[in-house]
Amino acid sequence: MGSTDVLSLGNGGQIVVSFEPNAIVDGPGVDFIVFENPFYVGCNADAGEDAEPGEVSVSEDGVTWATFPCDDTTANPPYGQCAGVHPVYSNPTNGISPFDPKTAGGDPYDLATIGVKRARYVRIVDKIIEPCPMGAPPDGKNGFDLDA
Repeated sequence: MGSTDVLSLGNGGQIVVSFEPNAIVDGPGVDFIVFENPFYVGCNADAGEDAEPGEVSVSEDGVTWATFPCDDTTANPPYGQCAGVHPVYSNPTNGISPFDPKTAGGDPYDLATIGVKRARYVRIVDKIIEPCPMGAPPDGKNGFDLDA
C-alpha cells in the first residue's frame, strides 16, 4: 500500500536524486523502479486509484535530461510513463523484494525506451494537476510523494 514515510514534492515540486559516483546502466528489461504511495480507493482496484503523477527524467551529467513520456491529462491511468501511478507492494516486513519489478509494485523504467545507456541522476517533477476520484476538484494539498 505504500509508505507514509515519504518526501512530498508538493504541487509542481521536483527532486533530483544522484547516484554518483555510481550510475544506473541499461540492461535487459527494467533498470530502476520509482516508488510513490498511490493506493486504490477503499483498497478496491475496481474503485479507481488515488494517483499523484510525476514526470521522470534521467541524466548522465545533471545538465542534459532525457524524459520518459508522461501524460497526466488522460482521465485514467497509466498516464504514459508517469511515476506515482502503481501501488507499492514491497516493504521491509513482507519479504517482497524492492528489486523485483514483477512483484515489488511501483513504476518500472527501462533506459532503452528513451535511448539512454546510463544515468547518474534521476529527476522527478510533480505534474501538479492530478485526477481526483469521482470528479472532485483538486484541493491544493496534493503532490508527488517520493517513497523510494
